[in-house]
Amino acid sequence: MDSSSHDLEGFTEDEDFSSTSECRGGHVSEEHDPVDPDAVEDAYRQLLDELGDDEDPALSSPTFWPAIPLADRRSEWNSLPAWVQELVERYPHLDRQVIPKCWYLHNDHVEALVALRDHERISFARSSPATSPIQWQWAFAQIESRLREWTAHAGCLSHHRPPPIPSHCLDEEAWEQFLTLDEESRRPL
Repeated sequence: MDSSSHDLEGFTEDEDFSSTSECRGGHVSEEHDPVDPDAVEDAYRQLLDELGDDEDPALSSPTFWPAIPLADRRSEWNSLPAWVQELVERYPHLDRQVIPKCWYLHNDHVEALVALRDHERISFARSSPATSPIQWQWAFAQIESRLREWTAHAGCLSHHRPPPIPSHCLDEEAWEQFLTLDEESRRPL
């Protein structure tokens, strides 16, 4: 028997299996159907519409506080205190040793609370898996611990104390020396 005509599960040895070909149901197709990102997005939006969601909160990206455009800052600032107040009401153990009255004057507190708010929003979205709420509880415990530590360090239990100016600024001369030594140590021998 001629080996070129030997048939293996519908394929002959002389068929071209180039990288542009795809196997579909035992047949070789020269066509390649690339995924159209717009079509995928349209299908996802249609599915959300069918589920009754006008906008899935999971579609919103996390908030990177330092990069909020100036035009959106007031809106972001105005939404955060209401969420923090609701959090404190839902979890009454969050006293002033965790979230001081002046939390909004401490960037570390603000960014941690924003991250926690975003995590909660995504965790309870319709499209989230059933395990998301417990993941949110774990994140909440971690952030609570950090907030407690930062509040103790800031000393803002009864009134606001401005954060100290960081004293660990980069020494430009030492940095340049380090870069030079690093470059020299990496040069091939």
